[in-house]
Amino acid sequence: MKETKKIDWHIEGMTCSSCAQTITQYLGKEGVKNINVNYANGQLSALLDDERNEEALKHGLSKMGYRVSNDAKEANKNFWSLELKVALCALLSIPFLLHMFLHLPILHNGYVQLALATPVLWIGFQHFGRAALASIKHLRPNMDVLILSGASAAYIYSLAGMFMIAPNDYGQYLFFETTAVIITLVFSGNLIEHRTVKKTNAALQSLIDLQPGFATRIENRQGKELLNKVRVEDLFVSDLIQVNEGDYIPIDAQIKNGALLLDESMMTGESVPVNKSEKQEVFAGTLILRGNAVLMVLKKSNNTVLQNIIYTIKQAQMNKPNIQRLSDKVSAWFVPLVLGISVLTFLLNYFAFDIDFSHSIMRCIAVLVIACPCAMGLATPTAIAAGVGKAARKGILLKGGAVLEHFSNIKTLALDKTGTLTNGDFVINDLRCSQGTTEAEAYRLIASLEKTSSHPIATSLLHQLKDYGPLIKWTTSKESNGLGIEGTDEKGDVYKFGSAAFALDTPSDDERLYLSKNSRQLASLFLADGMKENVKQSIDYFKKEGIQVKLISGDSEMRCKQIAYEAGIEEYHWRKLPMQKLEMLQQTKASGLVAMAGDGINDAPSLATADVGISFQSGSGIAQNSASIVLMNEHNFQSLAEAHIISKNTVKTIKQNLFWAFFYNVVAIPMAAIGYLSPIMAAFSMAFSDVVIIANSIRFYHKKS
Repeated sequence: MKETKKIDWHIEGMTCSSCAQTITQYLGKEGVKNINVNYANGQLSALLDDERNEEALKHGLSKMGYRVSNDAKEANKNFWSLELKVALCALLSIPFLLHMFLHLPILHNGYVQLALATPVLWIGFQHFGRAALASIKHLRPNMDVLILSGASAAYIYSLAGMFMIAPNDYGQYLFFETTAVIITLVFSGNLIEHRTVKKTNAALQSLIDLQPGFATRIENRQGKELLNKVRVEDLFVSDLIQVNEGDYIPIDAQIKNGALLLDESMMTGESVPVNKSEKQEVFAGTLILRGNAVLMVLKKSNNTVLQNIIYTIKQAQMNKPNIQRLSDKVSAWFVPLVLGISVLTFLLNYFAFDIDFSHSIMRCIAVLVIACPCAMGLATPTAIAAGVGKAARKGILLKGGAVLEHFSNIKTLALDKTGTLTNGDFVINDLRCSQGTTEAEAYRLIASLEKTSSHPIATSLLHQLKDYGPLIKWTTSKESNGLGIEGTDEKGDVYKFGSAAFALDTPSDDERLYLSKNSRQLASLFLADGMKENVKQSIDYFKKEGIQVKLISGDSEMRCKQIAYEAGIEEYHWRKLPMQKLEMLQQTKASGLVAMAGDGINDAPSLATADVGISFQSGSGIAQNSASIVLMNEHNFQSLAEAHIISKNTVKTIKQNLFWAFFYNVVAIPMAAIGYLSPIMAAFSMAFSDVVIIANSIRFYHKKS
């Protein structure tokens, strides 16, 4: 089996969604897999097999007119930047604007205008030319073709008037200003677009900026402890680092000495500071409000929770929802259609409506310039970037743009109980020990068994039973989803903790949990847990939205009934094993999209099967991996409702953007064809349409919801 390599490139030079499709088509022909190109932020991700020459692919894209780099920072180092091109073109175009108002003879001289327009056209061809030719070669003409066709037509027509048609009286044939100003306005629009697109990625950039570049490592040299400033990438697991008040935690670590008050709001959305003390974990990017400590590094810098969040957000922005398929399909035939309309415009104006040649050609050029597939290409990715970024700011991690669309359209919300609706802080009630078993021994055995589990109940029990040691080391241990956990000691004795059916091999509806040794009862107890914050308010929100809410739990009828009553959930199901939950979800999916929220290993199959799987950050690793939404604030259920609100508003923003993009082209192209817009006004309008789309996405990002 061939090994694959994941690539993440930044592509400079894409001017519209057609460029993204051209790049995708080229890489696809070269055998590259899982290609995803985001025109809005210039990102490309794909999978290469181990025989694929990465540099050859970069060279191929370079020949097509695109500059490839490994990240955006590297791309920004290019001297021949868009800013410089805008500045030079604007400088050369200003005299053309002045000659419209000032009657200075030199400004009306054809040779002066030719000298000013030629460098601008050359810069335009240098920037747009190779990509335009490559798009034609791949039978997918893009926006660059329209721009260069319009600018070149005006330039060639002016040259023909000067040197062929009327060498002695060429004034009426001069349209060099059209060439220069069109290219300058397009460049200016691109510059505004690139800068404003960055604002839709503000939340992502703020996360990237959180992780410091350096850390203070504690090194032991000749028996002396020295502090050495090192790059975060050079830290290794088990290294000791010093952090102080006002610092950002540089890497995921455990507190070895000291105590800290941390602001984790950018990661969890929780504004209340959190106290952390010895043996507790701290995460890269969190701010130390008070205290200082020695930390022991737990992970490499490229595998921190923060880095995984950043990676997930980037992947989410690359992921296309179904709603984008419409704009992709339209973009595929949009440019060829516009080229046909522009030719038809000239023919009808000149031959059918008896419009003179110069005005007919100007209307033809206006149609070429005003058409804007860029707006359609930007409509979805800018809104997704804003939505995913806004969610991240609130501690909601979305694993794909399609998740936003699916979650906004769910008909049913299925909820696990333990660790999802409840806070996972379980309290042991009514412990009863059999003869010969002490309370301390029962607690030690329970703690020893639960140490091998990742279920939220286990975490809570271990916290309560941390003083009952030393714990037993099992030769084998096994967790049975929804039933309990067992361990075998060195003597071969089998200890079990769970339901009566599991621990005692006795079918029973008893709601107590049992501890047994070789199926003989040692102790029994009740567990009680409380609900998370704002559960009732959030359930009420979903019900008002017309979404059916179900509780599906492996717990007892009594506990499910109690929690359902407190949460306001009418339909609840109890004693459901993982596969039974899965079957219920599959049946429910027949009536519409289904979201499932859970956080245990036993919920993973259901989370993966649901249209939208939701897990809390405190949940098991497999649950988080199976989920498409991860809620970083594990204490407040309100974040689930906020995720739905953001999803709905993102889809609403996408629809608004697409409406504007289509409406603009439907109205603007006919206006240009009948002469109501000059080529220069058309270029201005085209650039303005992109800004409107991006501004609407930025408005949504900053809007309070």
